[in-house]
Amino acid sequence: MNSIEVKKDLLPFSIIGEKRVVQQALLNMMKNAVEAMPNGGELIITMKKHKNQHEIVIQDTGLGMDEVQMKRLGKPYFTTKGQKGTGLGLMVAYRVIQQLNGQIKVNSEKGKGTAFHVYLPCSAEKDELVHVDQRVSRREIQMHS
Repeated sequence: MNSIEVKKDLLPFSIIGEKRVVQQALLNMMKNAVEAMPNGGELIITMKKHKNQHEIVIQDTGLGMDEVQMKRLGKPYFTTKGQKGTGLGLMVAYRVIQQLNGQIKVNSEKGKGTAFHVYLPCSAEKDELVHVDQRVSRREIQMHS
């Protein structure tokens, strides 16, 4: 059995947006990170608050991607998983983050892993806040070979 070690340094944060949709977008990125580590590894999830935005980093120690693959991220039907992937998970995640006036930046190196940096604007209007809880269950991240 190959396992994924989850390391996290999370902060509570609030943004304007539909909670389940934002959670699903982030979960899609975490799922891809786990699937990029067929021999196990580390999934590292961290958060930082900058002046006007929140930064969520989803990083893995997996296979990594080359520049050609990185340029196609978020495009419909692009997958690095062969027959196992639909190429829709990251496309949806990119669109959700863009609709929230956020952005995604990616760093990756073949054989070393990938880091998705998700930037979302801070919300100032208390009555419109949606709290996003980013708990990651170890049970959901287990991989079996």
